Amino acid sequence: MCNFPSWIQKGKNVTFLTDADVNKIMHRDPDKDIDDLVGHSAITEYKGVTGIHKEGFPCHPKVAAAIIAGKCKKMMLPNGYEEIHVDKQGRLHNENGPAIIQNERYDETMLKYYVNGKLHNENGPAIMYSDGHDFYWKGKRVEFNQWLKLRARKK
Repeated sequence: MCNFPSWIQKGKNVTFLTDADVNKIMHRDPDKDIDDLVGHSAITEYKGVTGIHKEGFPCHPKVAAAIIAGKCKKMMLPNGYEEIHVDKQGRLHNENGPAIIQNERYDETMLKYYVNGKLHNENGPAIMYSDGHDFYWKGKRVEFNQWLKLRARKK
């Protein structure tokens, strides 16, 4: 399975699937699993395009516009994403909370804070798991004690 978001680019043309596409496909073929619709093979099959396969972040601005408009919520689910926030350039970005809320294995929730495409959180660790481990400062993983020192210097 490809990662969300996935798109195919050929020259200036960018093709990807949205929730509306998924609804149409699943209406025609109710046995289709949404996991099979997140990726390049589904884009090729249902949109009939070929080109360079791309996925992940930063994403193409056209894909970002669809995410911002809430047109890709179903497409996020197979990768465990509950929420994703991006800016118009397709970079992960949210100044008011996590840019990613993702359910991991074993019912663990992960929060990732990004500003302008870089891991960063002014008010705490940039990556938090429901069990409380992992700390980042300005996009680099640091030990908890180092994070505390860096944060104290900033104040």
